Amino acid sequence: MKKISRGWQYAVYDLQNSRVRKETSSPIFQYLHILRTNVFVRWNIFAEANKGMARVRRMEKISNNYIQSILPIFDAKLLGNPLFFDNGYEQDKTEVLSDVFRKCSLDKGKKIFDSYIQLIHATWQYGFADSVYNFCVNNGLDAESHVIQLDFGELALSKSDVEQDIRNKRWLQNASYVLFPKGELKDYFRELMDEEITLQKLDELWGAKLPGQSNEQTATPQLKQEQKFSLSPLKGTA
Repeated sequence: MKKISRGWQYAVYDLQNSRVRKETSSPIFQYLHILRTNVFVRWNIFAEANKGMARVRRMEKISNNYIQSILPIFDAKLLGNPLFFDNGYEQDKTEVLSDVFRKCSLDKGKKIFDSYIQLIHATWQYGFADSVYNFCVNNGLDAESHVIQLDFGELALSKSDVEQDIRNKRWLQNASYVLFPKGELKDYFRELMDEEITLQKLDELWGAKLPGQSNEQTATPQLKQEQKFSLSPLKGTA
């Protein structure tokens, strides 16, 4: 097992069997990392860092519990076939999209964004959505060239929260879009999201594959409260 990366939330290890293991960093490491980097710029760095870290960890637990609850009916390939344990999870090893975009052609880049849309629509059908839209960091390309979700610790489980993200076009505020090189591919992404990530499409798909569920809210009141606290729009998660 070889460590290949480390973010403030996880240390990532290559298991050398086409799988990776993500172990949650200790609270002390997370707190010191926040203090050192001021990663959450809207938090008072001393008074609020610990409180904010605790909120994110609770969101992670709720999100991971939800994913585990739907795994029997869910296409687990969309999340890299995750296997959960007490301090993190394993999933298929992929190529992170930031690395793919550095070397891919314009045509392949467009196909990647098409696949990203398909992923978003698929997750909607199971009553959840990525709440960060930091696609360069939190998504990867699997062996079949499909975009999958690598980080699912901050999910939107409430349809109303996703509606708000759509109205605000939250994907335009986060680092993956803001820092993406200007040009035809960036324009393609923006136009594609406008066309495909819509309130009408959300109404059609939300919760469609959840047995016995309507396409209304799926989140608990606790999660709705947690999701009022968002990350800095120009910071990624890892």
